[in-house]
Amino acid sequence: MTKISLPLLLSALGALPAHCAAPVENAGMEKFAIGGYFECLLPAGWSRNVNDENPDKVFGVEVFQTTGPVQAVISVDYYAPGNAMYRSAVSFIRANSKEDKTLKVEGEKYGPVVPWRSGDPGKMFDRRTFDFVPPDSAKPEKVAMIERHVVRESKKGFYVLRCRFPEKIFKEYLPMFNKVAGSLRTLK
Repeated sequence: MTKISLPLLLSALGALPAHCAAPVENAGMEKFAIGGYFECLLPAGWSRNVNDENPDKVFGVEVFQTTGPVQAVISVDYYAPGNAMYRSAVSFIRANSKEDKTLKVEGEKYGPVVPWRSGDPGKMFDRRTFDFVPPDSAKPEKVAMIERHVVRESKKGFYVLRCRFPEKIFKEYLPMFNKVAGSLRTLK
């Protein structure tokens, strides 16, 4: 007798979105390249915004998938020398890895800046923050989100890989982000 999981059956019948049918770590990946800036793997089937023409000198891609009231997001950005945002990878880390005293959000927490992985000069930090859904509501739902940033310097500029997932599914989706981050081939 063949066994079929209920989510798989419901997905096949159109009662559930396809992304609910299989564990995230089994999700398909596809190659992606942007100009002469970088190449990487991205989750297949996710919605995508590409920024390959930017006067601010930040080039990248953001992929996202709706997961309940909020979106799971993975982005890869190249900050070219002279970009309008940050002078260096160090200035990016300094600005984003610590609490902004002027915009305090109760429950928001920052983790330490640590090496991304052994043998790689990249730095990593996490942040627990919140989305408020719907944003214009008098009583929005406060949804806990976890962000992970991986920052890698290059000869010219630097790269930032970021994921932002609902806290409830962070561990489930993290292997997909690790595949993206591990596949990054810098071209600058």
